[in-house]
Amino acid sequence: MRLYFLSFLAYLTVALDCVNRDTLGPQKRYLFKRKQPEAPNAEEVKLKALDWGQLNFLHTTDTHGWLEGHLKEKHYGGDWGDFSSFVTIMKEIAAFKQADLLLIDTGDLNDGNGMSDATAVSGERIRPLYTARPCQTKLANLKELPFDILTIGNHELYRPEIALDVYQNFAPFWGDRYLTSNVQIYDPNTGELNYIGKQYRHFQTKMGLNIMAFGFLFDFDRGANNTVVIKMEDSVKEQWFLDALAEGNVDLFLLAGHIPVRGSSEWTSAITAIRAVYPNTPIQIFGGHYHIRDFVAYDSRAVGLASGRYCETVGWISINGLNNTLSSDSGTGRPALNESTDDLRISRKYLDFNRFTFAFHTNLDQFDTRHGKKISHEITQIRHELNLTSIFGCAPQDYYLSRVAYEDKGSLIRLISQEAIPSVVVREARRNNPRIFLMNSGLLRFDIFKGLFTHDDSFIVAPFKNSFQFIPSVPYTIAKGVLSALNAGKVAKRREPEIGSLGNHGNHRPISQLYDISPGYVTYDDFGTDGDDTKHPELPNYHVPNYLQGNASFSVSEEPDSVDVIFIDFIARYVLDALKRSGKEYSLGDIQDYLPEEFYSRNVLPKYAQENWPC
Repeated sequence: MRLYFLSFLAYLTVALDCVNRDTLGPQKRYLFKRKQPEAPNAEEVKLKALDWGQLNFLHTTDTHGWLEGHLKEKHYGGDWGDFSSFVTIMKEIAAFKQADLLLIDTGDLNDGNGMSDATAVSGERIRPLYTARPCQTKLANLKELPFDILTIGNHELYRPEIALDVYQNFAPFWGDRYLTSNVQIYDPNTGELNYIGKQYRHFQTKMGLNIMAFGFLFDFDRGANNTVVIKMEDSVKEQWFLDALAEGNVDLFLLAGHIPVRGSSEWTSAITAIRAVYPNTPIQIFGGHYHIRDFVAYDSRAVGLASGRYCETVGWISINGLNNTLSSDSGTGRPALNESTDDLRISRKYLDFNRFTFAFHTNLDQFDTRHGKKISHEITQIRHELNLTSIFGCAPQDYYLSRVAYEDKGSLIRLISQEAIPSVVVREARRNNPRIFLMNSGLLRFDIFKGLFTHDDSFIVAPFKNSFQFIPSVPYTIAKGVLSALNAGKVAKRREPEIGSLGNHGNHRPISQLYDISPGYVTYDDFGTDGDDTKHPELPNYHVPNYLQGNASFSVSEEPDSVDVIFIDFIARYVLDALKRSGKEYSLGDIQDYLPEEFYSRNVLPKYAQENWPC
């Protein structure tokens, strides 16, 4: 082992012009210096080396602008520059081992953080950090953060200007590595309906494996009017897909999709279409959208991995036995199914997104590359330019999205629906009118921690740019039934059901300050309970309803003759349907703006903090 490590260090010193040579050295298990000034240091934890195979993958998904890392949570404090350094060195380790390592991302780059959303076009400062060019290395010849396959998420499609930016700038940069097999856009110059990215990629890895890759989005029907999403079950029947399968010479199918890996009819349709032509060829699926860690075995040669959210997780998969070949560093992989006698061996891990984790798995105590440092510095500059550290107030306590019950004073849902919105969402001319506020819980995305509440935190908790609308003077006998009708009906699908709805699979538990030992993810998947690279204590997880209601200008014991029904524009059509089912039909023509358009849902907490949370 000692000889192997010294040989690798010698190789790495030659290979990486982007690495500071005086930082190369043995792993020392120190607390690692943070990259963003506000970020906490990662704890020392007990980790095990990764199993490497012939073909290995690193996976990110649903980053939602969190490229700065988690500045208030030590286990997820790594930033995108740290990740860039980690990937660069892991690629070189793979080359030294004569193994393949591919880097995958499955979409949702924006909506969820000030880095992404404090700009005119959401994500316009985020996407360039994915394409930032490092200095050239002699052996890897990297041109950018070396993603091999990327695909699109639903959050790239909500607004026409974001979809257009992806089509005109982001997708062309990546060429045939950015795959949107079922997502199209109307070209603003020609009016033609084009795929945003490429439909598929058929390529050979450095070690000679032939891979055919596709990139899909779930059956999404809330995109901007310049976009079209083709249902997957239809897409895999189209001639171009059948022609791609007919090309032959495939050692593995790689399906990257912004789709949950568990219980998805979309993946079933894709696997069925491939198995009709290739009954035994391995299929590796990478999913997302549900914001959880999860691993699923579909059959003895088809598996899927989901890798969390918000730069909290880097997913790892290794595969051995392709073409009946094992790598020299074959590790302890296992069959996809327990009863399988297949030679294919698979290993999976979920890595916490921090510098200690990255340093451990590169076996370097100082693993920074010059390019990684440059990205970290650029993130700091962007945060400064966007004024993300400006302070609105100081939260008097922690407020949690799902780890306490709704009735608890520490519930973020209760805070926003019962206190913040009724307090600051007021139309002066109708201040004394009884009113109810309706919102979907997907409006909120993350916890608030005690202490400084900043411009950045306001986007982290509530990033969406939704205006407030209302229907005036609705009979209370009708209005009081709307909330139950909403929760019994169709969900406004901006909310990813990561909160309390997936049983024991892919359980997500965010960090809490309630424990001496830092808690975090505890994951149960098809391979059991050993997937989390860092072992955390488990936290409670309470059910969050899809829709919430707050009242103002009347008490819960009163029954006024009529109320103003106020809601965000995103759920307008659901409110109309709920009113109809409650006994009275309204139309879009009955809806009015409640506040000026420039006051959005994401402005509620900043105003509330300024008025109620002194420092």
